[in-house]
Amino acid sequence: MDNEMQEIDLRQLLYILWKRKWIIVYITMACLITAGVVSFFILQPSYEANAKVIIVKDKAMYFLEDRYTNSDVNLYMNVAKTYEEIAKSRTVRHRVQEKVGGGFNEIKNIKVESKPDTQVLTITVSHPSAEDVAVYANVLAQEFITVSGEVLPAGELRILDKAERPRAPASPNYMLNIAISFVLGVMISVGTIFLLECFNQFIETEQDVEDCLNLPVLCVVSRSSTNEFNIGEKLCCVESQI
Repeated sequence: MDNEMQEIDLRQLLYILWKRKWIIVYITMACLITAGVVSFFILQPSYEANAKVIIVKDKAMYFLEDRYTNSDVNLYMNVAKTYEEIAKSRTVRHRVQEKVGGGFNEIKNIKVESKPDTQVLTITVSHPSAEDVAVYANVLAQEFITVSGEVLPAGELRILDKAERPRAPASPNYMLNIAISFVLGVMISVGTIFLLECFNQFIETEQDVEDCLNLPVLCVVSRSSTNEFNIGEKLCCVESQI
């Protein structure tokens, strides 16, 4: 390393942060308050409910091995992606809307996922109302079964688990938002402090004098009014230190 480069140890970094600690406090508090207001008062809560559908063989009791073959199981797993698209189709949505009314239009998201190496489909519905989201998920699952039987009779679909009323909103995640805002506030404040320190050309404290001149401080002349200033006393102070 070149001798011209200034070496900054951990104590100097901590001193810089401590000298401007009020910036950390103010910016972090501002971020926390902003995140709290946005999360609790501005963002609309969204609830999720999911229903599970299983693909079984036509007119057969599930888990009876003598009525199932490996080709049957492989077929049902292969058509799972097709069933996912059917569940999200406009045909299914229109039928659900006819049954539950206009509230279904407020649904923010419909997710259909198939578990790997299984014959189970999970239908997840997001809605602002905790009371309605489970109803919509169950109706959607039932209409999905009906439409699938009409357009893709590859197997029989049955409800495995009905959707239940959620106890808490899925979003926003209040604790996560607060934690992120805290970390973000600390990062912004620390970055601001070091940016100010880079552009600061003033000597403000005794420590700054020692750091810049690499000399000990002999005496500190405090601020005083013109009437109270006694240069003789100050010179005596300096002489005594020397």
